[in-house]
This record gives sequence, structure tokens and C-alpha cells, in this order.
Amino acid sequence: MGNTDPKKNSYNTILGFLKACPHLHEDFKLVVAEFNSTLQSLFTKEAEWAQFHDRIYSIGYVHNQDMPALLSLAEVLLYTSRRESFGLPILEAMACGLPVITSNTSSMPEIAGNAALQVDPERSEEIAKALVNLLSDEEWRKRLKQLGLQRAKEFSWLSSAQKTLSIYNECI
Repeated sequence: MGNTDPKKNSYNTILGFLKACPHLHEDFKLVVAEFNSTLQSLFTKEAEWAQFHDRIYSIGYVHNQDMPALLSLAEVLLYTSRRESFGLPILEAMACGLPVITSNTSSMPEIAGNAALQVDPERSEEIAKALVNLLSDEEWRKRLKQLGLQRAKEFSWLSSAQKTLSIYNECI
């Protein structure tokens, strides 16, 4: 899920994918929701990346009810935003059994815990390396899938309500 807001880090995320492309099977594609496809061409203008232009798909806005189906078709969620107030897409992906690569900044480490691979969102080379390593290691993906499913359960509405009630009780 990306857009032109600088906090979404679309440039480094797409550049990281492009740098990974020479090391990935050609079947691996980057599907970017909520991103204008005309902006995508800005990232692949350079001759070095033009050959991978057809491996990026901009699919526009995705309705909330369609997100689980989209996530279930993916191999990994690449969510390297610079900052998020919470990072709900990380939990949504984990709940769908999808391994996650996310940022080591803002709220993402707290949400991801040990159930996701964390990278520096400013370093496209690090994003690329994480993507190549994770996509080439099926056992690691399976492990992150299991950890992610467990992690997502920790963020249930019931758990949130109980924690909120506990804080209220402490204040009283």
C-alpha cells in the first residue's frame, strides 16, 4: 500500500524491489495498491531498471473487504513505510498468514515484534537484500508465517479492551 506521501516511502520500497529483481525468479512481481501507475514510470525511467518495469503492477484503491483476498495471494508483504501511527496492514498480513518485511522505525517494530523482518526504510539495498533472502528461503517464510499468525492474535479487540480497562483501573 503506497502513495506519494513521503512517509509511505514508495520510492525506496520500489527501488528496493527493482534492485532485488536480478536475483529473483521472474514470476515475482510487486503489486502496489493505492498508487498511481503513471507515477510508477518515474521509478523505472533509468535504463538500469527499465527492463523490470513490467514486474510492477499498480492496482489502485483496494476496498477493506477485498484486502484479505489480495494478501492471501501474495508471497510477502513489503511494507517499508517511514512512519505509521499504528501499522494495521502489518497485522492484517500476519492474520492472513503472510510473512512481512517492514521498517525498523516508528510503530512498526512494536507491532511486528519478532514476527517480521525489519529493515531500515531509507536503505533500498537493505530492502532488496531482505526481499531476496526471504523469497529464496521457504522455511524462513513458513516460520514468519507461524510467528505472524501468533502475533496477530495478540492484537484482538478483546485484548485491546482488557488493556484499556486495566489502564483506566490504574488511573482510578
